[in-house]
Amino acid sequence: MFQFPHLNYRVIGNFSEYTINLKANIKVYNQNEVFVDSIDLYKNRDRQNFIYNIMDKFNIKDQLQLENDLNQIIEVIEKQKEKKEKEKKRVKPELTEYQKDIGLRFLKNPNLVDEIEEDYTKLGYVREKKNKILLYLIMTSRLMDNPLHSILISRSGAGKSLLAEVTEELCPSEDLVSISDLSAQALYYFGIDELKHKFIVIGEKEGSEGSDYPLRELITKKSITKAIPMKDAVTGQIKTVSIKVEGPISFVETTTSGEINPENLNRCFVIGIDESEDQTRLIHDLQRKNHTLQGYLQKKDLNKII
Repeated sequence: MFQFPHLNYRVIGNFSEYTINLKANIKVYNQNEVFVDSIDLYKNRDRQNFIYNIMDKFNIKDQLQLENDLNQIIEVIEKQKEKKEKEKKRVKPELTEYQKDIGLRFLKNPNLVDEIEEDYTKLGYVREKKNKILLYLIMTSRLMDNPLHSILISRSGAGKSLLAEVTEELCPSEDLVSISDLSAQALYYFGIDELKHKFIVIGEKEGSEGSDYPLRELITKKSITKAIPMKDAVTGQIKTVSIKVEGPISFVETTTSGEINPENLNRCFVIGIDESEDQTRLIHDLQRKNHTLQGYLQKKDLNKII
């Protein structure tokens, strides 16, 4: 609700997320008249048409005063959006005393590596201890200044996606960014801190090749910046603004292609998946076991792992 000496404004819209528009339903009223319209406050044409309609409806001659009204409304909404985004970033789930105790016992376990490998098995991925431990270390390295990265490679259906999925389950949800398909420019439009110290998993490389360059920059330089033209919300003039996304990140992608960009090879561990018949048989045996009574009872203990 915005109250001015000459008019009152009630503005309704979804202003909690970052967008390139500011669409709103606006009700303007005084003691005698009411006017309602839907406009994009970031569009100069929308604002001007809205102002002309108000001038006509309420018999107001001062166009500049109405422009100042909308500019003040825009400023307040932008500050509220910024405040909500900052509060959202500050919110971190707090661990219970029980969770802290479990975590400390896990870290103090002298057989920690074996326990991690066993957890992978309980969650459905058998054998391949080295691959499990390496991918787990890559996932946890997201918290470091110089994280690790990996490319999982195998033919279709050999289990690379399962290895990545189990690792995702072992990562706290607030630190995981799981992407099925990544377009060429998508990384630039995350919030400035939205990817910082996050574990990023891209499901299948095929179809996401266009994102290679910004992804390499984010891995190497720990940040990416893009200059884009944008219309000024007040003047309507086009100006160049910079959008920035900061890392560091840890990163894993899966692929069936044997042809990997050399620029990616020198930044990532390349992990080959066991494609043998014996490995496939063990996976199928475990899947069948999970559908038995014993497997069902064991699933109750999985929450202690994840």
